[in-house]
Amino acid sequence: QTVQVLRGSCVTVPCSFDIPSKYEGNLNEQCEAKWVDKDKRNPQLTDTNAVTGDLTKKNCTTTFSNMQPDHSNTYYFRLDCSSSLRETFTTAAVTLTVTDDLPSPTLTPSTLEVNDGDSMNLTCSAPVPCPSHPPNLTWTPTLGYSQETLQENQDKTLVKTSVLNFNASYLHDGENISCTSVYKKQDG
Repeated sequence: QTVQVLRGSCVTVPCSFDIPSKYEGNLNEQCEAKWVDKDKRNPQLTDTNAVTGDLTKKNCTTTFSNMQPDHSNTYYFRLDCSSSLRETFTTAAVTLTVTDDLPSPTLTPSTLEVNDGDSMNLTCSAPVPCPSHPPNLTWTPTLGYSQETLQENQDKTLVKTSVLNFNASYLHDGENISCTSVYKKQDG
């Protein structure tokens, strides 16, 4: 429902739709995906070289490139196939917020009480609005080895996760451990 986007980068909006069976025959390669703002004015985001999934398979997942602050708005998906199949899906909207800074990564657990020699796992997660430019996650200090994965949330958005594994030592007592996410923009 809400996606934060980095200025100058892309955003992928997960999307699928359904239509009454009597219109299935109108779903073909001539269909177009449009994204209209909440006032249902002209299609928006037309200057972003949008790439949409296969509409004939009811996949309207769309990637918008080079997002700018004036793209911040609430949008509805519109299916334009023919005179008999034109539908704006007003029951679901996505709000895009284009910003210069994405939220800080999430570090869990936030505090640790452990014994000397305990095997530890810390998890750092950061959103991935633009799958072609996922963030780099860096641990400070480097206490052990880390493993990264790209995971899909229930709402089909992506998150990058890094799990730091290390053995706790009395030398780590009182030490602050941090995780940093660095995003590379499409425009450099």
